[in-house]
Order: sequence, then structure tokens, then C-alpha cells
Amino acid sequence: MRPEKFPGRGDTPGATETDGTPAMPPADGETSDSGQAARWLAKGLDALTSLGKRIFTHIAILVGAAAVAFSAGSLFAGLCVYVGGVCILARDMSASPAWLIPAAAGAAQTILCVLFSFPFPQALFWGGAQSWLQRLLEKRLRMGTEWVMLLFLLPIGIHLLGSSPLLPLGASFAGLALTGGLLAQALSRRQTLAAQARELREQGPPTPERVALYRSSLAEFTRKIKNLPPRARAAAESLAARTGSILDSMASDTRDLEPGHRFLNRYFKAAHSVVDRHISLAREEVLTPEIMEALSRSEETLTRLDAVFAREHARLLENDVSDFSADLAVIDTLLKMDGRESS
Repeated sequence: MRPEKFPGRGDTPGATETDGTPAMPPADGETSDSGQAARWLAKGLDALTSLGKRIFTHIAILVGAAAVAFSAGSLFAGLCVYVGGVCILARDMSASPAWLIPAAAGAAQTILCVLFSFPFPQALFWGGAQSWLQRLLEKRLRMGTEWVMLLFLLPIGIHLLGSSPLLPLGASFAGLALTGGLLAQALSRRQTLAAQARELREQGPPTPERVALYRSSLAEFTRKIKNLPPRARAAAESLAARTGSILDSMASDTRDLEPGHRFLNRYFKAAHSVVDRHISLAREEVLTPEIMEALSRSEETLTRLDAVFAREHARLLENDVSDFSADLAVIDTLLKMDGRESS
């Protein structure tokens, strides 16, 4: 009679759904066209939203630059405001905390230049130049379309250097560039460590080598028992499920590694041997009374081992190892009664 099922069997290798049918992944051709279209639509909407925000930002900066140019009576002043504002308010600056550093450095550069008596349009331009330089260092020269701003920054900067106090400008520019670079490096290192920690948490603890080896042995055992007759196969399948549960306990609790290893190293090997011998005898052309008796004894042995494996799993769950050696002696006696010596 097949032993009763215990909880946890469905988590072991070779388990099936409750109706006995293995769960199958959907075929490639079954992918929903409507779902794919929805994803494309979502990506398109995101791109349009990002483009709309950028256009709005450019328009707002352009309006401010026009107001400055009108009040100062200088188109060049408006150009300085527009270039500086666009560089400080960079595209997708809210996508990552790292983009706050160039923006903050640009704002600080603008304030320092104003304190050094620079006209506001020039101060904002140098603030934008500081932000652009910070992003250049962060992205390691991979600026993409932002390289276009260099066509404005370079000629305007050269023109302003002739009428700007170089000492305060150079000192503040170099100091903020160094400070921003160090902050960006520290933030990048922190983000990398956080990503690694998150990846480790998602992956979970690594499977101990012993458990991995036993899982390989269990997979081999599961393949072999398909060749057993129905009665013996039922007991062997239950035993395989118990083994999977024991391995789960060993993988989740390091305290179960050593007792689980000692148990499986002795008795799972014995189960392999019983199955091999049963398959060999069952394939004999003439089943003599002696062979029939041996097959019956091996079925009983598998059933007893199944019950012993169930008790071992329960013991590991309770982390109760005080009676471990005594129970091993009892199992040894059971196997000797069936004509087998413990290994």
C-alpha cells in the first residue's frame, strides 16, 4: 500500500500539478498580440511624455532668456541665459540621484559668480558650463546629443574670458569641479554596492556544494525508479520526495547540513542499491520463488526506508539532533534484517 503523502512533496524535483499533469510554459506563438501592442504603446507614451517635458523646459528657459535680453538690451545676455539654463536643467536629470550633483554644482557656480560681481547672465552661463563639465566627467565623454552644447559653450566662454576676473572664476570653477567629481564618485560607489546587495538578496544564499551533489544524485534516482514495477515505484517515489524535503531543510538551515549529510551518505546510497537490485531481478526471464521473495523483501525495505526518511525530515525541521545516533543504529538494524550491511 502506498504511504500517505506528506507536505512538501510538491516542491521536490519531478513534482507535478495536483491533476498529475506537469505545468508547461506557454509556447512562443501563444504570446498575446494585444499585450505586445500595449507594451509598445506604453513605451511610445513614455517617449512622448519625456519629449514634451523637454520641449516645455526649453520654452520656459527661452522665455526667461528673452526677458533678460529685453531688459538688458543685449541679445548676447539672453544667449548666455539660455545656454546656461539648458545646461543646468539637463535632460532626464530626475532619472537618477547622480544627476542632482551637476545641477547643484551649476547652481553653486552661478551663486559664487554673482557674489564675485559677475553680471547675472554671465554667472548663469558659467554655472551651465560647470554642470556640463560635471556630466561630461560622470558619463566619461559619452554625452550623445549633449555634445551639441559644446558648439555654444566654447565660443561664448572664450569671448567672456577676456572680460572676466580669472582668479575667482578659475578657483571657484576648479574647486566645484573637484568637489562634484568626488561626490559623484562616492554616490556611484554607493549605488553599485546597493545594487550588488539587492542582487544577492534576490538570488538568496548559495546552495551548499553537498546539497547540489545530493540533488544530482536524487535526479538520477528519480530517473531510475521509472523502471520499477508499480508497487515498488510508489514506495520509491515517496522516498524520493522525502529526500527532496531533507535537501530543502539542509539548504535553508546550515545546522541541518552535517546531520543531513551523515544520514543521506549512508541511507540514500542504500536506497540506490535496493532500487538497482530490484530492477535487475525484475528483468530476469524466469522469476523463481527465490527471486520473488527477494523482490518482496526489497519492496518492504523501500517502504521502511520511506518511513525512516520521513522521520529524519521531521527531526531536521525541529533541529533535534540529540537522538540522531540512536536512530541511525535502529535503521542499521532494519537494513541488516533485510540482509544488508550498513556502509
